[in-house]
Amino acid sequence: MGRVDDGECGKANGRERDGAALAAVLGPMCADKFRSGPDATLNLAELRNTASWMQDSYIQKGGWATFPGTAAIDPAIAQECADDGAVGFRASV
Repeated sequence: MGRVDDGECGKANGRERDGAALAAVLGPMCADKFRSGPDATLNLAELRNTASWMQDSYIQKGGWATFPGTAAIDPAIAQECADDGAVGFRASV
């Protein structure tokens, strides 16, 4: 039987909150990068033709969820970017 003490549990919850806060801030910035790109109209059409469960991957592959100072693409940022509640362009397929 494993046990996690309050310190470890608190650290994990803190990392989750930090990740969610970062996604909430960078998600709209990602959407702005997406919309202001040179091929925004084409990219939006492609995004709309992408299954809703794959739209965050499309955002990641396009590089819109990548920011200076981040070691790797955070899937939560791409999800926030593609989420219609946050930025308004997720299209269910």
